[in-house]
Amino acid sequence: MTALADTPASTPTTEEALSARRAKSPTFPSASSEGRPLKTCRNSTYAAVLDELDEVKSSPQVAAKLSEGATDPQPAKEAASLPLTELALAVPVSIVISSIVGGSTPASWGLLLSVLVTMAVILLGVSTVRRIYRDWKARPSPGPDASWLDIPLTDATLDVASANKLANSAQVREKGLKIVQYVLKAGAYSELFPKEAAKHLKTLAKTTSTARRFFKFARWIKHFDDYLAAKDEKDGTMRLLLYIRVAANLGADWAEDVCSLERIGFLPKGTLSVGFMLFAEYCQMALALIEMGLSAVMVRKQQQVSVLAEGKAGLKQQRKLAMMRLELIKFVSDLGKAIYDCELHFAHEGLFIGCSLFSALISTHKNIFKVLTK
Repeated sequence: MTALADTPASTPTTEEALSARRAKSPTFPSASSEGRPLKTCRNSTYAAVLDELDEVKSSPQVAAKLSEGATDPQPAKEAASLPLTELALAVPVSIVISSIVGGSTPASWGLLLSVLVTMAVILLGVSTVRRIYRDWKARPSPGPDASWLDIPLTDATLDVASANKLANSAQVREKGLKIVQYVLKAGAYSELFPKEAAKHLKTLAKTTSTARRFFKFARWIKHFDDYLAAKDEKDGTMRLLLYIRVAANLGADWAEDVCSLERIGFLPKGTLSVGFMLFAEYCQMALALIEMGLSAVMVRKQQQVSVLAEGKAGLKQQRKLAMMRLELIKFVSDLGKAIYDCELHFAHEGLFIGCSLFSALISTHKNIFKVLTK
């Protein structure tokens, strides 16, 4: 997938044109006193990163650098490109995936995990993964004030005040329950406990899953806002992908709500067919694939923002970039989970539990990050 092109900014030539545009979009900012071009308005959730890129590029310091070099700095150009290394990796991975799906290659958890990890490396970029590894090795040792209660990618520490904020977030609580659910599942699957204890852990995991369903009821309603955002997206390719994303989200969340009615006992067991239950899971798989592509595009754009931003803004953008990279890896993990949920012939339960637990950890941290950085 190619990176999304920046929407060119434009300045109205008459006061009437400016007034008309402001009337159409009340949040459209006015031209600055320095005569910089007006910022292009984008309403899509994903396009917010493009707006930040425009804003960073329009700052006096960055604008001067760009005018001197007549182009973006080299790291930013590399961040937006897809080198041949990734394409070379994609070919054998595609062959292995086709062979596994076709049944000619016997699948194992190790092979499936290798495919998922390679997909994550391709989407992030080989050079990016190398840079992340070098930065991790060169990281400074924690100072004397560092604590294991410090929350990664934020300036917050887990104390009573921050814990109260997190406890008041329904999403943090729901994702926290997801961690509990899959820890219990992992315990039951591990065969480290006696048969009765493993059975009890499995029952607790099912009970936790039911509790989570009450948090998620009617979640599909929010996707109507996503539809309006997708409708306003200027780029045609991105708009189409966002439409597909909305359809997959609506299908998955609505079908999951209907399935939940049976699982909590509101509908008699056997009311819903197996095919209907699988419909929700296939929507989740389609959603994971779409999110992987969209996130890969936006991570590359965010890398440009992080390279160009300076000072405190630069630190904020670096943290946001790290979170977006983690979320991209989570979507790859969601694909590993969906393979088992869709009951595909090459699925592996152990890999499913591992992917589910990993996704739960990243989702929980993402919501903690959102709550504490508001």
